[in-house]
Amino acid sequence: MSTRYGAGDLDSAVRALEGARLAELRRTLNIVVLGSMRGEEDVRLHVVCPFRVRAGDRILVASADMRYPLDRKDEDSFDKYRTRYDRSARMLTSRFAEHEFRIVRAELGRGGAITLESDLDLTIEVFPDVAGPIECWRLFTTSSDEHYVYNPRPTEDED
Repeated sequence: MSTRYGAGDLDSAVRALEGARLAELRRTLNIVVLGSMRGEEDVRLHVVCPFRVRAGDRILVASADMRYPLDRKDEDSFDKYRTRYDRSARMLTSRFAEHEFRIVRAELGRGGAITLESDLDLTIEVFPDVAGPIECWRLFTTSSDEHYVYNPRPTEDED
């Protein structure tokens, strides 16, 4: 696997999301998984820092929603994927299937922040909140071994 950490590489990889169709939102443990299709390419953004999806000023889902069970009495809700995040992610994935949500603007901001705007007034925001050296997000296509990783302070062996 080839991992790229350079600012120029990350910026190009994020901008390449423009035109992609949003396909799914889910999680694996505490990792947000945003899936999109760029032509025939399956593109994944794995996020382990704060993340949210907005429609205008309304937050539809955020990574912190993983902490809140659908049923307060359900002690295993996180492990069983029965949190507010999971419900909202399933709803958004259904909407992605019903409508063509296309990314019209993809921007890498300061401190590794990502903003993705869709043509249907949906905004996806990723905002790293650690000083590092911890991976905050990873962008890759499932057909390639090349991964683009934002780490605020990579260790020497990651440069």
